[in-house]
Amino acid sequence: MTMSEPPVYFAISTIAEAGFTDQLAQFTIFFKLGRSLNYLYFHTPLKATRSSSCTFDFVGLNQYLAKTHTPPLKKFRLFDLPISDEVLQDHHLSSFEDLQDYVSTVVAKARGQTTETLVVRFSICSGAELFLEPFIAPVQICQMESIS
Repeated sequence: MTMSEPPVYFAISTIAEAGFTDQLAQFTIFFKLGRSLNYLYFHTPLKATRSSSCTFDFVGLNQYLAKTHTPPLKKFRLFDLPISDEVLQDHHLSSFEDLQDYVSTVVAKARGQTTETLVVRFSICSGAELFLEPFIAPVQICQMESIS
């Protein structure tokens, strides 16, 4: 990123039908990925649809993240970046570093020469169980660091 380029932000879309801890694992992985690339987090509310009330609201996570990670962006371009088992396999991504390189390349292409602020929205589009396995270990090491 040069001085003239605005920072890249990232948002996270978890699988709302998944349980609270599965969504928290998804959030943690994508949060670590975005921060490891020096992107800034742009909070979008997390939703847990498997319970009568939103667990993320109950434990205060949405309120905390909204307060600390909602930049005053008036104009931005949203870029959806779904990650799936197919993406991991097709691009031979077998480590967290491989995933970082892939995301950096895709985001650089998406950004192009624009001066618009880019918000990359990470999501898992299929195969959540397989997707999580290779990346759980690095997330656990930094889990407390990412959330605080």
